[in-house]
Amino acid sequence: HPLEARSRKSACGSSAASAKRPSACSRKNSLFVTDVFFWEKYTTQPLVEQREFRRLGTRSAFWPAFLVAAHEEFLEQHGVALRKILEVINRYCAALMEDRNGVPLIAKRYGLAVNQVAEWFRQTRWSVDFEKPFGELQIAREYLERLGLVPESEITLSELWWDV
Repeated sequence: HPLEARSRKSACGSSAASAKRPSACSRKNSLFVTDVFFWEKYTTQPLVEQREFRRLGTRSAFWPAFLVAAHEEFLEQHGVALRKILEVINRYCAALMEDRNGVPLIAKRYGLAVNQVAEWFRQTRWSVDFEKPFGELQIAREYLERLGLVPESEITLSELWWDV
């Protein structure tokens, strides 16, 4: 559940991203202004409440929020190490979702309301194994192709997914 907002301050002016996307950032009175910011709504809620951001609307994505991407050469050289790292992440994700103190812990740590974190936990599907999400990959691929952000491809989904 991303967030769209207007911010008075932005890091966009100090990064290489601003040079690539000048239409997303503009310079006003020596401050960089972000016209649109697309992010997860719960974790940015404190910024909305502090009036740093203004929520314009939400848009649900059809794909998982978190993804690990790596170059083929890296996978060939470090696939075993990456698998171990992902196993640890999966174990911690599963434990967090089962921990009855998980919601208050996240709420306290990130300054969020407990009810908002509970709603986020209910709405979020966490990957805790190495199941191949071909349904989600296909939806994301078609969506990006339809927007013209990636070319249509004859690569199969199993070729996009590397087993670590």
